[in-house]
Amino acid sequence: PDTIVVYVLDALRADFVGHLGSDVGATPCIDRLAAEGGVFVDHFSVAPNTGPATKSLFTGFGFLRGRSIPDDVPTLAEAFTDLGYRTVSISSNPHLSRSFGLTRGFSDVLFEPIEEEFRAGGDREPTVNDSAERVHRAALEWLDGVGHEDRVFLYIHTLNPHNPYTPPEPFPSMFLESEGSTIDAGTGTLAAIRDLELAITPEDERRIREWYTAGVAYNDAELCAFVADLERRFGDDFLLVVTSDHGEELFDHRGVLHGYTLYDELLHVPLVMWWPARIPPVRIERTTGTLDLVAALQALTAADSTEVSEGSTTDLWAVLAGDGDTPLGGFLHFATAPGLRRAAMVRSSQWKLVLVPRPRFAWGMGKGRGRTHDAEYLFDLIADPEERINRAGVNALEVDWLRSRLQGW
Repeated sequence: PDTIVVYVLDALRADFVGHLGSDVGATPCIDRLAAEGGVFVDHFSVAPNTGPATKSLFTGFGFLRGRSIPDDVPTLAEAFTDLGYRTVSISSNPHLSRSFGLTRGFSDVLFEPIEEEFRAGGDREPTVNDSAERVHRAALEWLDGVGHEDRVFLYIHTLNPHNPYTPPEPFPSMFLESEGSTIDAGTGTLAAIRDLELAITPEDERRIREWYTAGVAYNDAELCAFVADLERRFGDDFLLVVTSDHGEELFDHRGVLHGYTLYDELLHVPLVMWWPARIPPVRIERTTGTLDLVAALQALTAADSTEVSEGSTTDLWAVLAGDGDTPLGGFLHFATAPGLRRAAMVRSSQWKLVLVPRPRFAWGMGKGRGRTHDAEYLFDLIADPEERINRAGVNALEVDWLRSRLQGW
């Protein structure tokens, strides 16, 4: 396609999206795109925070050490630039500013920050998080400067529903229903909860989830307006990929924010591929991951369409075309949490294994309120999909095989 838009809603959990099971009505725009395009219902990120997740999305590598992308690792933006595309990254997330070294290859990098108040109980109210509107405005202004004959690759990365969960009105009024709490959901408040500096009630927990939901709804509404503008410019002949870099902790395992666990609320994210001229409506149940999406995007730049990321196990284009699951190998999904140093995870269709070989007594996942202290976690995803029972020590052949594969990875 001459126009490709990869749109990332930062920290959007899959289970807050309507077509993935939510009944709160916060995502009518994403649900419309899903109904008209290809939707992957069991899609997973490779990390619970933006830096490593985005490095993988830009390179096709499951894990790259260091803060920036190494100079000898080619990027997706470079591939599109080499094909003659005008490429731009537009975001409010500091990781996507030039200073973090993740945007190599983009011809333009636009950073649209929001200001934040990080102090819990500070003198000022938490800053309104209007990232989506800021990013969309910058994207449309950038498109105004692009020639009609130019091919374009846009990477859009909003800072919604990411903290602070403080979207503009009317969305808080629409979704804040808990009457027993007046707690805000600014970054300072959330960090104080995480770090055991602020005690909260069950009503506070519900209200913080409502603040998060309001942020989801705000970004979804802004997405509707943005897509409408793209349709006015390009008709329906453009590829739009809507996904997230990671999820969010919302008290599922007691914790808040993100980056320090590998539970599914941090890794299960939406993926919709919308291109009415080429992709028919289809719902894909097969488990997929970030590296499969990278491979699908890389295929648009490769002379040989069989060239895929090394870690990809599913050809998304073949699945969307109805050619079956077309697995490229046995399904395994790996993820890592750099905030836990050497913590890493592998999952099969039934088992999820997390190894946290941290030194001395630093074993375990989580930070502050959500901290646990095991060196290994094993979950039976069929019997225990909410990951409540740690079955570490179960002697099963598949588990032993997963452990050896994870250690090798």
